[in-house]
Amino acid sequence: MDGYVNKVLHGSQIFQGSKKPASNAKVTSNPGKAVEKPPVKKWTEQDEAAKKIQTVVRGFLGRRALKKLKQEKEDYEDLMDKLEREVDKLKREVDNLEREVDKLEKEVDNLARER
Repeated sequence: MDGYVNKVLHGSQIFQGSKKPASNAKVTSNPGKAVEKPPVKKWTEQDEAAKKIQTVVRGFLGRRALKKLKQEKEDYEDLMDKLEREVDKLKREVDNLEREVDKLEKEVDNLARER
């Protein structure tokens, strides 16, 4: 990537705030004297173009992330539906087995009484 595009995509110190004073700013250690502020950056056509590029890229990335999250949610809900159906199936099977056990216990009781 060339320097300008890299600056646009990764942010510029101009707009993020620089920790270093501008080269033409005067900083003194005397507390009584005023400190000259760095000059204000003038918004240029390149800055406007960078803003538009960043807006489009961030919009694209946001839509892509949202699409992924929606797909993950749908997959999760499908899995939960499948698991709920499996649980219902297992509950029915347990009920059937309990009825079978009751039936067999009655048969055992009847055989024990006959002896």
